[in-house]
Amino acid sequence: MEFSSASMGTGWLALGAALLLVILLQAARTAPWGRLRQGEMQHAYAAGCVALMLLWSIRTGFGPAPGYHFFGVTTLTLMFGWQLACLAAIPVLAASCLLGTSEWAAFGMNALALVVLPAAVTWGLLRLCRQILPHNFFIFIYLNAYLAAACAMALATLATASVLAVAGTDMTGTL
Repeated sequence: MEFSSASMGTGWLALGAALLLVILLQAARTAPWGRLRQGEMQHAYAAGCVALMLLWSIRTGFGPAPGYHFFGVTTLTLMFGWQLACLAAIPVLAASCLLGTSEWAAFGMNALALVVLPAAVTWGLLRLCRQILPHNFFIFIYLNAYLAAACAMALATLATASVLAVAGTDMTGTL
């Protein structure tokens, strides 16, 4: 479920773009760039970006069905942190706009709902699990990977629908 420029006012689109810019500047400033200095990590990061592009292009269902890219954003967040995951997913969303599957006008709102929010949910759940649960491979896989991706998908859909409802968009034909 993505935003379109027809469903949002210019104020909402400008707010989304401004908020995205602030978050991306913070991500670039605090990103763990040292992780990418190793050659193997650079290759893994580039492969993660390509895999995310492939996941982003998979469209399922009829109408505005959620995509599989939430799993890719979750994986990149778990591997590299929320900052590098956001910085990797933004060019993927831009490529989606270039291919015509997303709109440039709604880029900021889509990036917030489909990139930043899933990365934040994944990162928050990872930190919470690290604090209160024992370090265990199965806890990491089931809670931090599967549950985080499912929560990210649910919250992104809920956030998108909430913003559309607050913006006064008629959503009678979308569900």
